[in-house]
Amino acid sequence: AHLLRELKFLEEELKLDWAREMSNCLLAALEEKKRAVEMGIWSLDESVERVIDQAYDRITAKALKKHPPPKPNGKRGRTPKTRERKFAERLAVFKNETLAFIYDFDIPFDNNLSERDLRMMKLKEKISGTFRGAFSAKEWCQLRSYISTARKNGLRVLDALTDRKSGV
Repeated sequence: AHLLRELKFLEEELKLDWAREMSNCLLAALEEKKRAVEMGIWSLDESVERVIDQAYDRITAKALKKHPPPKPNGKRGRTPKTRERKFAERLAVFKNETLAFIYDFDIPFDNNLSERDLRMMKLKEKISGTFRGAFSAKEWCQLRSYISTARKNGLRVLDALTDRKSGV
């Protein structure tokens, strides 16, 4: 989801065609995954993976070519790279992580679930400022983790907490 937002910015504000192509590539890969899951298949065909990999590599190479590394300006220190160059390099370096959702169907397309888990902690920090001690922070984190896991497994939270308290 974060990559798609960044790509949308690059496409709409900076009019970069490779950003639109990358968005389309990622969304097409997601559609392939969804289609496979609907058919009861839990992995993509190797030929489909190869096509997605090649498209990703082609688009990344195009982006890196369009935004070459900066030339030294004669001053001390590194010459800063453009936002577009840094993003293109990130796409190239983290290709396996970006496309992990097509290699392993247990990996979701976005990380919204993990961000949702962290949101409660940030809210607690914002309202209370901090915990009074390490013990209370640890207890709170364990409880939130237990609740999150119960939800992810489709359990009713109150039932899960009651079962845990009674030792079931």
